[in-house]
Amino acid sequence: MAPSATRFSLVTPPGFSFQRTVRSHGWYTLLPFRYDGDGGSLRYTARLGSMVTTLEIACQPTGPSRRQTSDAARPRLTVRAGQPLRSEERSEARRLVRRMLSLDAELEPFYDLTAREPALAWAGPAGAGRFLRGACVFEDAVKLLCTTNCNWRLTRSMVERLVTALGEAAPDGRRAFPTARAMAAQPEGFYRHTVKAGYRAPFLKELAERVAAGELELEAWEGGATDSAALKRQALGVKGMGPYAAEGLLRLLGHYDGLAIDRWCLAKFQRLYGTKTLPTPARLRRRYRQFGAWQGLALWLDLTRDWHAEDQPPSWP
Repeated sequence: MAPSATRFSLVTPPGFSFQRTVRSHGWYTLLPFRYDGDGGSLRYTARLGSMVTTLEIACQPTGPSRRQTSDAARPRLTVRAGQPLRSEERSEARRLVRRMLSLDAELEPFYDLTAREPALAWAGPAGAGRFLRGACVFEDAVKLLCTTNCNWRLTRSMVERLVTALGEAAPDGRRAFPTARAMAAQPEGFYRHTVKAGYRAPFLKELAERVAAGELELEAWEGGATDSAALKRQALGVKGMGPYAAEGLLRLLGHYDGLAIDRWCLAKFQRLYGTKTLPTPARLRRRYRQFGAWQGLALWLDLTRDWHAEDQPPSWP
């Protein structure tokens, strides 16, 4: 990193785990994220006002502890930008890192609820439960549309082609996630033939058009001012978003009462619990209903607990 690059730090919440947040789900394998598992750092190419730069995020290797309540005792995130940042760009970079690593998520009620649950008691001490997110709700919504009815390799390919074709380049050659305006300017054929998004092509174009025109204010969905039921109705109004994608997006926004069940969830539940046949969504709803407003997070951490063993990487499907 050049000597003139900007560097700043952020204090983490009590019990924060950098690695478990980064590896909370597959976003860290999707551009503009790049994850260095050996070096323990996460890179993200971001748009900061009129500038595009790559942020490198790392955390001192301190194990999570819910007893670390003072700023001095808690690990700090170190963030380095690939070029000098002005004060407003530095402020935007701080905001983006806080969002991407869910630093403001309030998880203590969930940890208290699951402290005596055999399958979930590990989550609090391990600092699990925060989700890696994109720089904005629009990015998360686009990526979720790219996860529907396909395997993870296809999701990665679609996102890579989208970012490579439309993302603005940083000085290091890496590209940011494209804006809604850039996506809206493309014909539907671009999504069919360049992104190879298949049936998702018209949905991606329409989503970008609605956001670029100000008709759909996705960023207003963040912040908790709207209840889950109302947000879910709005999400289901986005073409291409069924219950799985809508509930998955809400989960990234901190609304955990939806389960976001897809076939992978059903297959993983069968493997973990040894059911003779593939379970039905109703069975999963019965299993996690006891966790109330937290049931979606309970389901996800239950199904992915093997990803967070200290001696192995996540086992992606």
